Amino acid sequence: DYPTSGVIPVAMGPEGSIPCQWLQAQFSAKLVKKEYLCLAEGPFLGEIGETGSISKPLRSFGTDSLRTEVHPEGRFAYTGYEILERFRAG
Repeated sequence: DYPTSGVIPVAMGPEGSIPCQWLQAQFSAKLVKKEYLCLAEGPFLGEIGETGSISKPLRSFGTDSLRTEVHPEGRFAYTGYEILERFRAG
């Protein structure tokens, strides 16, 4: 999640140490749960407290590879969301 600001986990110890191996194994096994908070503008997704999900295959593209697009040959991606608050425009 390079372009996303937030907490960065760091293993204390030299490369190849047990803490480093443990942290790498957690990410490799997809055992790490990541949670984000965002402010979005666009189509109505529901009332406060409602939840939903988006499940689409994504692939990286472009020279910086930080951009993604929905593509049938992409990797599976799942995002669950909950409406926490609504704001008026203007």
